[in-house]
Amino acid sequence: MRRRAMKAPVYGDRLVTPDEAVAHVRPGDVVLWAVFTEPSTLIPAFVAQRERLRGAVMAHETPLLPFPWFDPDFGDYFRVYDNFPSVHTRDAIRAGQVEFIPWPFGLSTTDRASVRDRQNFFARPDVYVTRVSEPDEDGYVSFGTFPWFYEEAVRNARLVIGEIDPALVRTNARAPLADIDLLVPPAPPVSGPRRALPVTPPEELEAAQVIGAYAAELIQDGDTFQVGVGPSSEAMVEFLRARRDLGVHSELIFRSIIDLVRDGVITGTRKNLHRGKVVTSGLFLHPDDPQAPEALRFVAEHPDLFEFRSIGYVANVKTVAAHENIVAVNNILAIDLTGQAVINNLETTPIAGIGGNFDFTVGTHYAPGGRSVYCLISTARGGTVSRVIPQVPHGPYAVVSMPRYMVDYLVTEHGVVNLEGKSLRERARAIISVAHPEFRPELEAAARRLDLL
Repeated sequence: MRRRAMKAPVYGDRLVTPDEAVAHVRPGDVVLWAVFTEPSTLIPAFVAQRERLRGAVMAHETPLLPFPWFDPDFGDYFRVYDNFPSVHTRDAIRAGQVEFIPWPFGLSTTDRASVRDRQNFFARPDVYVTRVSEPDEDGYVSFGTFPWFYEEAVRNARLVIGEIDPALVRTNARAPLADIDLLVPPAPPVSGPRRALPVTPPEELEAAQVIGAYAAELIQDGDTFQVGVGPSSEAMVEFLRARRDLGVHSELIFRSIIDLVRDGVITGTRKNLHRGKVVTSGLFLHPDDPQAPEALRFVAEHPDLFEFRSIGYVANVKTVAAHENIVAVNNILAIDLTGQAVINNLETTPIAGIGGNFDFTVGTHYAPGGRSVYCLISTARGGTVSRVIPQVPHGPYAVVSMPRYMVDYLVTEHGVVNLEGKSLRERARAIISVAHPEFRPELEAAARRLDLL
């Protein structure tokens, strides 16, 4: 269905109703939904045609919408997957309605496409559904400030369906109208904020500010940094105002990063790759942030400062390792006394995916001057549980997300330790030193039982 790009914004027979668009989807197809730009008008059409489409795969990543097929009462018409659970899929995963795929962002690429028996929903779907801008005067549509899968998905999908969104900010993440097989009209405006991630408790926000200040001390003038989603790493950005000529290469950017670009702190002038540009796969704006519209306007008015690329490129270990002096700053849920880090969950349901955490951490280890920083709020459940634990427990979700030999700096609200090159006993002492003081005696006792002290 591919055609030559057109100069005029003429839709022709591409413009169809949602029902007509979904009629082109085949039973058993892998349908990949865009991240944070899901086309909501298509959802009722998929529901209406669920019997015909029985066996189709719905592939999601941090879904922003409560899709009907997340509800166990929907039935088993579709096979539903998520590789980074949101508030809408956590209970569904626990109930068995949605299956969790452990999947690092950097593998959302076709680098290994020639290898047999590789299942890659996130780079080689049959159908890709997304929102797109209206075409510009050159006949191109944009995927906005959260293009994520777009490069591989548009290139490899048999069918690309775009929901026209006149409000979408135009960025360099674009494709000829000819690459969009079918278009559906815009969705009605949504009332109220959409939220994919839970609200951080106030007591954890206070600890996150302290951690962010500590983490910022590990970033030097001229460094390039990555920031994972989470209260501590995001808080770090606000403490970088005294730095100069910082660069950004990150799967996500936030409003605070836009502020530092506007204020001249982030210039990218010392980057050896994509010099002068903030490179990302998505601008993550919190739904209750009153300054979010201004951040969007700044991005729209300064396209020369931002480069939006597919996640399979941005989070690729090879891309990360090609940067000089890159610092990866991410959050973890727990760490044991040898430095094994947990990112997903310690109980029966994953509350997050591995995301770009793994890719960026590994990449920094092979980058000249690279470093990785892990932020950890030392307690949970109102301070009653320590997130520094003797050992990572066994279970399908309580797993080691990052091996101990890949953890450089550990930052809690009680200090900073560098674990690189330390023995197991040295690691245990260092990690206990930044645990919450109330839990240090029992952690020391556990370390002695494990012959770590």
